[in-house]
Amino acid sequence: MVDPFSNNAREGEDRALYWLRVISKVPYSDGSFEADVRAAIETEGGEVRVSDGFLVVQDGAERFRFKREGATYVPDPLPSDAYNRLKPVIGRDNLDPYLDEAWSIDDVLPLSGIAAVYGSPGSGKSVIVTDMMLHVASGKPWREKPVQRGIVIYAALEGGKKFRNRIVAAAKHNEFGVDDLALFVSLNVGIDLRSSGSDRKSMIDLALDLTRELGFPLRAIVIDTLNRAFGGGNENEPGDMGQLVSSLDEIINETDCLVVLVHHSGKDADRGMRGHSSLLGAVDTELKCSKAEGGRRIEATKQRDGETGIEFAFDVSAIEVGTSRSGKNISAPFARHLEIHEVTPKKETKGLGKNQVIVMDSLQILAAEPSQDTNPSGPGWPEEGSFTVIDANELLNLAKGKLPPPEDGKDDRRRDSVVRALKDLIAQGKLCQNQGMVWNPNRKRKK
Repeated sequence: MVDPFSNNAREGEDRALYWLRVISKVPYSDGSFEADVRAAIETEGGEVRVSDGFLVVQDGAERFRFKREGATYVPDPLPSDAYNRLKPVIGRDNLDPYLDEAWSIDDVLPLSGIAAVYGSPGSGKSVIVTDMMLHVASGKPWREKPVQRGIVIYAALEGGKKFRNRIVAAAKHNEFGVDDLALFVSLNVGIDLRSSGSDRKSMIDLALDLTRELGFPLRAIVIDTLNRAFGGGNENEPGDMGQLVSSLDEIINETDCLVVLVHHSGKDADRGMRGHSSLLGAVDTELKCSKAEGGRRIEATKQRDGETGIEFAFDVSAIEVGTSRSGKNISAPFARHLEIHEVTPKKETKGLGKNQVIVMDSLQILAAEPSQDTNPSGPGWPEEGSFTVIDANELLNLAKGKLPPPEDGKDDRRRDSVVRALKDLIAQGKLCQNQGMVWNPNRKRKK
């Protein structure tokens, strides 16, 4: 057993006895005793608060209390573990301003809390979040904004293994090397962070393991998208959304990081994120992505501890990342930064139903991939090579995935909804179809 009054007590397990030894070595002096005790504790690396006959020592994550009795202090156990669990800041300590850096990306994303990046299909939200997070992991400034380097865990729940292509594309565009990506971690397995305690614990354990293994703090956990981590719940139900928020709070409390939710806009994009309003109340930062003339925009629409209104422009481009076994060139999208004056807000689509808008947006997303075919010649086709054509089933599957899943016990009619929307668009002349391929007659390819 370590003698608490020996010089080696600092390495012992009983920290309370160690601090008692430090206090006991201070000679009593009428009028300056409390100040002398404070100085002795601070010299040994402790933080101390003295008031009303009590002395509280903060030693790392632990807190010890001593009671004044005459010319010395004696141990006085805290009433419960509440001090260590809740970490209260008492009295004059509240007047000490928090001056540490508070941003993962200066003025854009905080160091901890919940951030939501949302937008309609095709707004580029996943691409720009990937771009942001790679800069955080590399430690290199994003849009000339300083970043706090650290580990990023990106749960790509919609892209599967193809998400790696986006990382390759962004790394090539930004000229990131292997060392720049050393702190970027991607996940491609399904998770339920709303109702599965085991998935929540696994995420926390992984985060703590990575900080020990890589020797850097965890900066962000990205959930792309919220719906895919919602465990079949109803986003519009306050109870289900409250479950998710509570789960995210636990992750943040255990890992001290930022959780970034990639999310969809509601039926009316101008009214914000999809789902119950409690989500907006819970987030510390909300960033809105929108399509614009000449590109896309991302704007801070909520900042709990910063200024709203800051915005940036970007566009989604593609770059070749490799060749398949069959010899086909494979490309992937990345965010190409633009100046804000290069894009102007785009007028919302008028006269279309919400499902029709989803089909139109899904077609635009697929058509942007460089690997897509152009139309052949022959009956029912326009001039050869004039338009990018998309397989109708591929289009319908993407559009279906953009609709919220049915509530428990109800039939899944999403496929029927998007099929009906596609037929209506063809009947209106907004889209064309031939031999199972679909194209937009108003988007002729540039020669």
